Amino acid sequence: MLHAEGPMLSVDVGDRSADAVDIDDVLARTIGGRATATALAHDRIPFDADPFGPENRAYLSTGPMQMSNMSFTGRMNMTGLSPLTDGLVSTNAGGYLSRNFAGAGLSVLELVGESDELLAVHVTDGPEGPEVQFEEVPSSRAPRRVASPRTWRPTTISARRTASRSGQRGRTSCASRR
Repeated sequence: MLHAEGPMLSVDVGDRSADAVDIDDVLARTIGGRATATALAHDRIPFDADPFGPENRAYLSTGPMQMSNMSFTGRMNMTGLSPLTDGLVSTNAGGYLSRNFAGAGLSVLELVGESDELLAVHVTDGPEGPEVQFEEVPSSRAPRRVASPRTWRPTTISARRTASRSGQRGRTSCASRR
């Protein structure tokens, strides 16, 4: 079967550490990144976890045809706990990220923990395997414009048909007022 092989890289953003975890048993019983990530999330996220809490985990994985030579098979999947439904959610995207991800020798990337700072996590293919670097993201908050003190009122749109003097079809005119 054509699917990603290799360990899962578990990255703890709170401790700023990374460990390779063998998940060959999960890879043997699942096909594709979405199924693998869903199985891992089901097994490793507590049932009563808070979606915004440190016990939630995010899993990044690639699609089952990623290692093939076919066009348009590069899919990247993310699975985690949804804040909307408190259930598992999966989403995917295409592009070149999945090809680079699979080329690093990883089957799944797991993000765990909680950080006080906003972090960028860089995973690169090093000589001894995947290398992880953590970079603090500077504050990107720009001063926001203050809303106008004028009270918002809905716009009313009225339309009326007018007939021409010759009795032909009239035209429609619209006017908006506040």
